[in-house]
Amino acid sequence: MNRFAFYHMHKNIYFGECLCIVYTPTIEEIKSDALQSPYILMLIKSKNDLSRVRTINNFQSNIFPPNSNILLRISSECLLGAFGDTHCDCESQRVTSLREINIAGQGIYIHIPQEGQGNSLFYKNQELELQVNGVDPSGKYVGEKNIQEASEYLLGEKNRLDKRNYKSLAHIFKTLKLNRYKYDLIGNNYEKATYFSKSIGIKINSVHNVKRVITIENAGEYLAKLYMKDFEITDQELQNIYYVLFSVKELPTRVVSLLKYIKEDIAYGKQFRANEKLLRKIVALCQSKQKVLDVQDLTLLKDSTSYTEYQTEIAINKRGIDLLFKNQILINDESLAYEENYFYDLIYFRGVPTRSLKIRKSFRLMNREHPINLKLIYKVPLSGKNYVIKSISIASEEIVDLISLALKDFEIHFLPVFTHNITPANVNITVLLKRYSDKLRTLSLMGKENEVKKFIQLMRRYVKVEEIDDPTNHRYIKQNLSLGFQWNKLSAEELKIFKKYHKG
Repeated sequence: MNRFAFYHMHKNIYFGECLCIVYTPTIEEIKSDALQSPYILMLIKSKNDLSRVRTINNFQSNIFPPNSNILLRISSECLLGAFGDTHCDCESQRVTSLREINIAGQGIYIHIPQEGQGNSLFYKNQELELQVNGVDPSGKYVGEKNIQEASEYLLGEKNRLDKRNYKSLAHIFKTLKLNRYKYDLIGNNYEKATYFSKSIGIKINSVHNVKRVITIENAGEYLAKLYMKDFEITDQELQNIYYVLFSVKELPTRVVSLLKYIKEDIAYGKQFRANEKLLRKIVALCQSKQKVLDVQDLTLLKDSTSYTEYQTEIAINKRGIDLLFKNQILINDESLAYEENYFYDLIYFRGVPTRSLKIRKSFRLMNREHPINLKLIYKVPLSGKNYVIKSISIASEEIVDLISLALKDFEIHFLPVFTHNITPANVNITVLLKRYSDKLRTLSLMGKENEVKKFIQLMRRYVKVEEIDDPTNHRYIKQNLSLGFQWNKLSAEELKIFKKYHKG
């Protein structure tokens, strides 16, 4: 079957004379690449004469002049942008890229039907309703969510948001002999550029940003890509964002939330792919316009203990615990407590941005009526598994009840857990053995990154080490996790472990 159709355009408003190719992918490619329709569109402009290119065989000859610069833009579909939606700047990027190729005199534009990062236009509509208006598919207002939060809400935390692959591109470039050329990729996703080069066989000579139009409607999209995806934003784009935000009376909620995140992360030393001086200038503008408080300004957290540490969770079973104690990797089970964790998703609580905020109540195993320890914990992710943690002990249960009452509309999760405080061998880290359900038991390791990783290497001598997402981070909590929490059964099992390994 011939999967390539050729059409010579004479009056393309962006390209002028160009070669249009439509490729019909195989069923396997459609499934692998999460394509939403069975067609891929390519527009090719060259300084060479392409009028005689009618079949695949014609690509044996040079399509482009040797040693010349060839621009390449690989773009996923954004149908709503094509019909005027200004939430994102996909349409602006599309038009700008086409015009840039035309000015350069040659290049390839590829349009791939991967709407909603491969999740479909139906999903994209639901995601945008959550992002922009904070309304879920049932019509319930749940608060505006960022890209990742909307994805977890709609798809579940087990499913990855970006389902796109590019197996079809590998076939196209190989069949049309286009992989013999080197390309200047138009885009700002360096990870994708590396993927194209190493996995697809497309030779990338350089990467440069799309010249984009920034508006008040899509400024939040730029900041989200900077914050969530580590995209690069140029000085000119940052200046444009500043001018756009300066020109309006009220800033979009999404912009305010993201700038709070970014300000905190800068304070904690996180490096963004952007000019920090200009970024701080934008943050300062946001503060002056919104007159909002930051988390550091909250009276409740001003006197909190603040520290930075590396944290990871290791899934483990009873046999693994026995092996670690037997081989003196774990030395002593110092204490056992029952904890109740209440997680809150805050859009605004006197200026606190949406991070991990929780109330933790700790109880003695035999007395669940009154907690022995009460804490408010605010957790900020930095990079990798490094976090800044602010925690403060609350003196009385009555105060915690008042805080809980004030936050009742923001509660999203309740998680019970049994926690053992374990003494490790030869390392200065905190080790907690936790039991979340009948099927999930973990070792929670906290401290300096090099010390934690050193301890993991010790563990690997005796047990299989599987690092998992932190179940106490509200972004990763399994909705049904606490359903497997059977107090009587689990408390009896954990008490046996404590008695076996406690050196009182």
